[in-house]
Amino acid sequence: RLALDGGDDGMKLLLRLLHQCVEVICKPGLILLEMDYRQGARMREFAQTLIPLSRVDVIKDLAGLDRVLRIEVL
Repeated sequence: RLALDGGDDGMKLLLRLLHQCVEVICKPGLILLEMDYRQGARMREFAQTLIPLSRVDVIKDLAGLDRVLRIEVL
C-alpha cells in the first residue's frame, strides 16, 4: 500500500524520494525517477528548486508523454 499511495496529488512519495536522493547523491551524480505523465512540469520545477545547481530534464515515453525526471547533479 505504501508504494501505491502517492497522496492527494500522487506526488507524495516522489517528493519524499527526491529529498532522500539529495541527501545521499554523490556529486557529480544522476537521479532518474519514473512519474505519472501529468506530473512532469511540477516535478521539474520542484527539482530545480530543491537542487539549484543541477540540470533537470523530463524524458518522454514512446507515446510522447512525460515519463522520467532526469536530474544531473553537478
